[in-house]
Amino acid sequence: MGDVSPSTFWYLELLPLSASSAAHARRTLTDRGQIEKAGRTAVQVIDALFADWVCRRFPI
Repeated sequence: MGDVSPSTFWYLELLPLSASSAAHARRTLTDRGQIEKAGRTAVQVIDALFADWVCRRFPI
């Protein structure tokens, strides 16, 4: 993960995924138009139905 702070990847603690699996999932969600890049490491959910599911699945 290079020089990036481990706290940048907090989402890896939510699900038992390897970093490569999480990266693949991120690419898939981007390709499907459910998320988009919002900076170097951040993403923004752009699919309203997916956003609703994420909020219910991972209440923060």
